[in-house]
Amino acid sequence: MRGRIELGFFFLVPLIIPLSFASYSEKPENTSLQQSAIPLEYINSYLSVSKRNDFNFIFRYGVGAKNELNTFQGTYTKDMILAPPITINLHLAPDEMYIISKKMIEIDFFIYPEDFKIVVPEGESYGLVHPTSSYYFKVEYQSEVKELTWDNKDFAIFYKDEEADKLRELIKLIINIIEARKEYQKLPPPAGGYM
Repeated sequence: MRGRIELGFFFLVPLIIPLSFASYSEKPENTSLQQSAIPLEYINSYLSVSKRNDFNFIFRYGVGAKNELNTFQGTYTKDMILAPPITINLHLAPDEMYIISKKMIEIDFFIYPEDFKIVVPEGESYGLVHPTSSYYFKVEYQSEVKELTWDNKDFAIFYKDEEADKLRELIKLIINIIEARKEYQKLPPPAGGYM
């Protein structure tokens, strides 16, 4: 018999993962890039204007995956729940793009299945949180396109799954980068909440 715990929240819970990164605004380019084992020539090449188009992505997240970062167009759309969504210009810096691409490579993102699911073995306990977030990625990297969907019905957050944990690290990294941007911080809070 599968143990199941369900919790209910009545306010917007954009991501039920503690955002415990050190403040991203503390010059991540100086720490992450210096600690990298990747040669400096590669980093410089990546940061050059001619190489920036080798990596772009669309990342949707939140309840119904309605928040969207689109680096192809340099836009961010915020789900305002009861009000119309707001779309703003938001261009990630080359070092932010580098950090995200490095994380994707580190977790083997490009070999994840297109429809990612957590498979809980029979008899194992797990729990769900309501409302839950869904995720969608469309990543173009070196002329290859990778899509990944993680539907909220499969977001069993109280079950230990290594692939899911790595994907959560990537999600948390991207959301931290978005939320550290001044453009994002100027946006109004959503109108209402999800139940």
